[in-house]
Amino acid sequence: MKKLINKAITLAKAGDNQEELLLVLRQLRTKINEPVQSETKVDAASLGLGVLNLGELRFETIDLVKRVMDNMKRPQKGQAKTTRWALVRNTFGVGSASACALCHYFGLDPDDVIR
Repeated sequence: MKKLINKAITLAKAGDNQEELLLVLRQLRTKINEPVQSETKVDAASLGLGVLNLGELRFETIDLVKRVMDNMKRPQKGQAKTTRWALVRNTFGVGSASACALCHYFGLDPDDVIR
């Protein structure tokens, strides 16, 4: 998956091959949505992976991540401004490459300055 993320970032920075970038992002989405393989042979679908059920409410986890990405508006206290990828990094506890890939996946510019 790391190779796909790095390839997506490289293609996004180059900006000249949007079709290949979309293909890589689709592959990345497929990888992200794959069920986690377990040592014990448990049916991933029966565990409800990818879905959060709260009584009558049902949330797709990818939709929840998108809501977080869309609603990140302000940097932490004491910071005048920061880039979107830095906010994503701090919010999700991932590295810079993963943060940029998440931004691109959800159609957001990782280099946007958030004030």
